[in-house]
Amino acid sequence: AFMYFQQIADQQADISPRSPIAKYAAEAFVALGQYYLDGIPEIKLASKPTYAGQLFRHAASYFGNAEAQYRLARLYMNGAGVEKNVGLAINWLATAAKKQHAASQATLGEILWRISSPVMALLVALLAIPLSYTNPRVGRSTNLIIAVLAFAVYINVLNTVQAYVQQERLSFGVGVWVLHAIVLAIIVLLFARRLFVHGWPLPRLRAGRREAAP
Repeated sequence: AFMYFQQIADQQADISPRSPIAKYAAEAFVALGQYYLDGIPEIKLASKPTYAGQLFRHAASYFGNAEAQYRLARLYMNGAGVEKNVGLAINWLATAAKKQHAASQATLGEILWRISSPVMALLVALLAIPLSYTNPRVGRSTNLIIAVLAFAVYINVLNTVQAYVQQERLSFGVGVWVLHAIVLAIIVLLFARRLFVHGWPLPRLRAGRREAAP
């Protein structure tokens, strides 16, 4: 099989991407790249991740093959045969995901979750500070209920964003920050409200001016 794929790659490397057989040429490059990535002990073929990356890149960029784009992205994520570059990996994954490549969609969702988890933990900790204030008229139970509901909404919306990114209904660049930015804005407003318990700064300032007026 290796020699067969090698022969196809040698003969069809520059075939037009619009050719009816371009798909098979791209698949040959992908299969050949995997052989060079893993190596074949039986024929004493050593692992050559750099050359494997070149084969994947040709199939990914010239033929636009989604599987090649995915495997090239994995190389960039792991730094195997290429310089590690998560940004490039995400770009290739997003390109493949647009072609409904399931593994690329799942990997994008996984990366989004890994980035979002520590950010969410930090924001939830910050959110707990203004919510920890107890109004004697209301009691602690109300703030506790609000905190639990806020966390439930946060994590459910995050799951929805993850699903939208996986389905390419929302770009990764937007999905990775938009929800956290909204939550951060809410936290800032809660801190501002907490600092001015008796009202917002502007009304208090106006009230002070009215009292000072003769």
